[in-house]
Amino acid sequence: MVGSKTYRPVFYCILPENINDRASFRRFLSTLDDSLGNDGYKIVMDEGFCNKANITLMYDMKLKFTISLTKSLSFASDAIDEVADTIESFSNYHQIIGSNVFLTTSLKDWGGHRCYTHVYYDETKRYNDRKRFMDRLDKCRALLEKNETLPEFEVPFAEIYFTINETPKRGSKVIPNET
Repeated sequence: MVGSKTYRPVFYCILPENINDRASFRRFLSTLDDSLGNDGYKIVMDEGFCNKANITLMYDMKLKFTISLTKSLSFASDAIDEVADTIESFSNYHQIIGSNVFLTTSLKDWGGHRCYTHVYYDETKRYNDRKRFMDRLDKCRALLEKNETLPEFEVPFAEIYFTINETPKRGSKVIPNET
């Protein structure tokens, strides 16, 4: 935990257990409460902490928090679906810390608790992610077409995206699985 103005360390603890385990997370929050009380701080967490039980627990403990949601949580996927057709409008366009993003904020309900949900879309990140993915596909295809051995970590990836047809006359042919 760091100070919101000084960014200096205020508190830390190592979580030796599974952060998705409700009992482990409850112990962590109790440690915070014992050390700092339940006032004047806000918890900021990445998606590793994201599950219904953890979020409900923080609301039940009346904590202030910000958490990155995962799309596997229906609450998050529903929020994305609500704005998917309209997010790329100029009114949602913002420049934030050097990135150009589309951003919407809406007030929602989480089990009777007020919840502000922020959905953002970064076109540049999407382009870069897609390019990295296509480059990876291209490298796998090239290795397969040369009948070279794929690195071990690429085998499951290649099995998903390519089919290899063996024929007696033409040898092997690499066919992309269009999914």
